[in-house]
Amino acid sequence: MGEALGELPCPAYRGFWCDGVLMNQTESHYSKKYINDKRKARFRTWIGKNGQSPYDLYLTFGTEGPEPLCAGPGHQWLYAWQRNRLLH
Repeated sequence: MGEALGELPCPAYRGFWCDGVLMNQTESHYSKKYINDKRKARFRTWIGKNGQSPYDLYLTFGTEGPEPLCAGPGHQWLYAWQRNRLLH
């Protein structure tokens, strides 16, 4: 996550790092069935220059499932909105 944040083109995110990611939904939201049906998962993450600002993190999967996302080159999958404290 920290490496991906460092590669964002927005200068506001330079020097950001991630202190942790937490599954903040009920366990059923992380099941294989839920991910396959909804194609997304929501987490809470703490990032920032000090790594302590809470952000919502949404992972969205394409029609092929999570495998292509993990295998893709680079970090072109990360979009960030500092004002809303949102990563997608």
